[in-house]
Amino acid sequence: MDLRTFLGGLGEQLLDIEAPVSVVHEMTALQHELDRAGRFPVLRFLKPRLANGAVSPIPVVNNLTASRVVTAAALGVADHRRCAEAFARRAANAIAPEVVSRGDAPVQAVVFEGAAADLTNLPVLTQHELEPGPYLTAAHATTFDPDTGTDNTAIQRCWIMGPRQMSWMAYPASHNARNLRKFRDRGEPCPVAFWIGHHPAVVIGTQAKLDYPQSHWAAAGGIAGTPLRLVPSVTHGERIMVPADAEIVIEGWVRPGAETADGPFGEYTGYLGPQTRAALCEITCITRREDALYHDYGSGLTDML
Repeated sequence: MDLRTFLGGLGEQLLDIEAPVSVVHEMTALQHELDRAGRFPVLRFLKPRLANGAVSPIPVVNNLTASRVVTAAALGVADHRRCAEAFARRAANAIAPEVVSRGDAPVQAVVFEGAAADLTNLPVLTQHELEPGPYLTAAHATTFDPDTGTDNTAIQRCWIMGPRQMSWMAYPASHNARNLRKFRDRGEPCPVAFWIGHHPAVVIGTQAKLDYPQSHWAAAGGIAGTPLRLVPSVTHGERIMVPADAEIVIEGWVRPGAETADGPFGEYTGYLGPQTRAALCEITCITRREDALYHDYGSGLTDML
């Protein structure tokens, strides 16, 4: 179960854009135009044009969950109005993950460490004119509770500030922020990994609302209906596991008390939120598939049918 398998079964609900399209504003503009026309296909941009004018070899996937019908089908639910019920039932019937070796993990087929781990090589979108730069919007930040070793995963935005630096907005009430504070209070750097791109059932499953501390991996397996395949991260080893069938993983640390300005950022609604403070993340490693896809949540509407 992975993102490319899901895309392969979409048929006419997948719209491939073959012409070069800029990651700066243009992809978001196209999504808004489709919204206005009442169309909500999954978008795959085959030739993303970076801010420097170069065409990235990594396609961009957007609008993955804009259609409620498509999203329900990804969960195996015929009627999208029954999704909440199915989600709750499956999350309660957790399935333990399966750990695989690096050789069996597509997401670690290509590994960049140190200076070679360059965030600016990824086709990350800048969506709105007043944003300070490109933002990861579909990156799943994974940390762990230093007291128990229990993982936590949440989608949290990151501003790409340079080749090996980015902000990480771990919302104050989130379990990730709680883990981050625990490491800070110990005077230790907080290890973190951000994984990008997976089957929608896994993406949705890892957002289950759980007690603290409680692992998301088993809940995601229950919602997806199959064990989630995990692999130890390159930087952090077994302390932080990542989905073996994801597309891209970004690994790093937050030093005690390391913060930076963040925003303003246009949320999915397109309305800019205020500038705030966020953790400053130092990047140590980027791993990806040989033919990786980059997944992004663009701002736009949702099909209300």
